[in-house]
Amino acid sequence: MRMQFDRSVLQKELQAVQQVTGKAKSTIPSLSHVLLESSANGCTVTATDLSIALRGTCPVVAADTLGGQVLLPAAKFYEIVQALATGADVQVDYDEKHAKVSCGGFVSRLNVLPVSDFPTLPQVPDTAAITLPRAVLREMVRKTRYAISADDTRFYLAGAQLATTGEQLSMVATDGHRLAIVTAPLVQPEKMQVILPAGTLRELANMTDGDGADVVFRRGDNHLFFECGTRLLVSRLIDGQFPSWDKIVPRGNDKRAVIKRGPLEDALHRVSIMTDMRSRAVKLALDGNMLRISGSSADNGEANDVVEQDYTGAAITMSFNASYLRDFLNATDGDTVSLELRDEVSQALLKAIGTEGYDYTYVLMPMRV
Repeated sequence: MRMQFDRSVLQKELQAVQQVTGKAKSTIPSLSHVLLESSANGCTVTATDLSIALRGTCPVVAADTLGGQVLLPAAKFYEIVQALATGADVQVDYDEKHAKVSCGGFVSRLNVLPVSDFPTLPQVPDTAAITLPRAVLREMVRKTRYAISADDTRFYLAGAQLATTGEQLSMVATDGHRLAIVTAPLVQPEKMQVILPAGTLRELANMTDGDGADVVFRRGDNHLFFECGTRLLVSRLIDGQFPSWDKIVPRGNDKRAVIKRGPLEDALHRVSIMTDMRSRAVKLALDGNMLRISGSSADNGEANDVVEQDYTGAAITMSFNASYLRDFLNATDGDTVSLELRDEVSQALLKAIGTEGYDYTYVLMPMRV
């Protein structure tokens, strides 16, 4: 059996599945492999780690008219294709035990696994579809995925909640210390609320990179399905109850500072060099038109910096995890952010100012140091 591809097209599809196969469980050999299936419509490239599956479709230069399937070692096959000459065609001749990969004068033989070893993927359900704007979804993922909890005991926090209300689309993530919220207008008759695992967010970020088609979402009984152009992402859903995040967002913070994002991010970076490596605690002293940032550790010493601000309210000093602050700033595209406070022990509310098409809000617990 034979398939022939344009090298650049095949490389792109193989690259897309590398993170899926790279994290596969080593006790199941087929999960580190990629399944190629040719048909009259081209070739599908599929990989899974049992939690998520990614399938892409790419054209073929030539293939057997009856179609065919081969299960190849994903990392090694990708490494070979990546090393081949640009602009060349890649030919894959295969039987039940081996695949010969050739290009020009290059020939390699790979051992393959039986196609029957590859898990059967769930079918896309015939349920109502929700169209998610590609650019908005991309920003939602980028602005929330860093706040997902790494604590396996709280599985319902090991992902981000995606929800539609009929008029609004939202994505929210929290690890108990901070809460990242992105909302955007979306008139959509279907209402839904699901928790997307961290791996699913990673693949959605890759799928929505750049321009192209919007994402069509469907929910099955146990899986979530995202179609974007020629790619399909299948994910297990997290079966749990996400916290009522709207009750966590502070409403009565009466002290507000407006600060340039770039200078604030730079100052935090400089000061955090001298902070304790575990706590990463920095003090923010707000008073008048100057924000003073300081940090110290018993081993390293101390550091201080100042940033201009437009502040209304009484003087206040609070401590925060510098890394958590910088995560928010790194994910913010605008030039300006606001910081709203109530007192030294209540949650801080940060917002990106001047965003278009979505609102970005961040709730951060202060530290007691």
